[in-house]
Order: sequence, then structure tokens, then C-alpha cells
Amino acid sequence: ARNLVPVLALLSTPVIAQVNSTITHDGITRNHIIYAPASYVAGTPTPLVFVMHGFTQSASAIMNVTGFNDLAEQEGFLVAYPNGVNNGWNTNSPFPGGSNADDVGYIGALLDSLQAQYSVDSTRVYACGFSAGGYISHKLGCESPKCFAAIASVSGTINNGAVNACAPQHTPGVLQIHGTSDLVVSYTGSIFSGLGVQDVLDLWTSNLACATPPVVTPY
Repeated sequence: ARNLVPVLALLSTPVIAQVNSTITHDGITRNHIIYAPASYVAGTPTPLVFVMHGFTQSASAIMNVTGFNDLAEQEGFLVAYPNGVNNGWNTNSPFPGGSNADDVGYIGALLDSLQAQYSVDSTRVYACGFSAGGYISHKLGCESPKCFAAIASVSGTINNGAVNACAPQHTPGVLQIHGTSDLVVSYTGSIFSGLGVQDVLDLWTSNLACATPPVVTPY
């Protein structure tokens, strides 16, 4: 007699893919995390969201604190978490410890790499970030030749050194989330934090030829 052991039907289990990977750009090996939800199907155009960490943070830290993976499962989009060089981004900041890397070029190259690996909907690529990650989101909208459908910044504006380079080649939607009592990135602007929030909005309003005055919807 033989003991019969049940065999689990593993092939029926949805696969949730979180991959740590690298690309080399401008002579620097850069790492990132990519998350594909269980609903992802190769060949089906899928939105992609870039999520950028704050200064001194990392891709894994911003992934863990934001809950974007859970949201990706609910809404069915890909998420990319790039890592800045030495936990920083090149935001043209006068604050010590920033990066001098070509981050706009890097994220563009990463987008090319991900489009080669996944079925990315090129009309629905987005960029967002916290603090320094918000600054780099604005730089992507301002300077990248890649088309971002929208950018969003939480507690990040545009440094003075990046203003003159803000010449958008596309027309992204722009979302700015910022606390008026922020002591690190001043709501009204400073020599270290750059433009105030209203100046950032005015810059985008001008560059995107938005109607003025804006329509304000209270919540």
C-alpha cells in the first residue's frame, strides 16, 4: 500500500511580482523596485506610476510607507520605485548632500527599460514623490522628453536653479499637495527650498497656458 499525498494546484494561484533590479545610466549602476499587480497580463496596456522617495530615504522606504502596492492591486497599475544616488536626487538644491546625477535622464532610461519588459500604456505614465521626490517629479514634467500624463508632488516644489530649465515638451496634469506649516520646504518659499507653492502653480499655469483665474472647488 502507498500513502497518497494531495498535490496543491499551484498553477492556479495568482502571481504577485515585486522585483528588485538595476540599469546602468551615465556610467552609474542604478537600482529600483518594480511591482506588478496580480491582475497584470502581458500584452494588455497597463498604466505605470513612478514613486520617488524623499531625501535620505530609499525606494523600499517610500514603497512601505505609501501603500502604493495595495493601491496598484485595487486599480491595476504597475509601480516603479527608483533609488536616488546616495539617497538623494539632483533637484538643483543649494542644500548640502544632494546628488549631481542625471536623474531626469535616468528615469527616462528606466521608463525605456520597463517598456521593454512590461506592457506599459504610454499614454498613462505618471510621476509622483515626497519632498525631494516631489522636486524631481516637477523636474520630470519640466525637462523630460518623455510624456508623463500627470505629475504630483507632496511637500516638494521647484528649486530656483531649476526654474530656467522648466520648458515642458508635453502638457502634464499637475497636483501639488503641501502643508502651510511645513518647516522644511517652506510653503511661501526660501533660499533653500526654492519657489513657494503659489509660484510653482503660477509657473505651471503659464507653461501649460491654463485659464486664469483658476476654478476653485471647495471640499
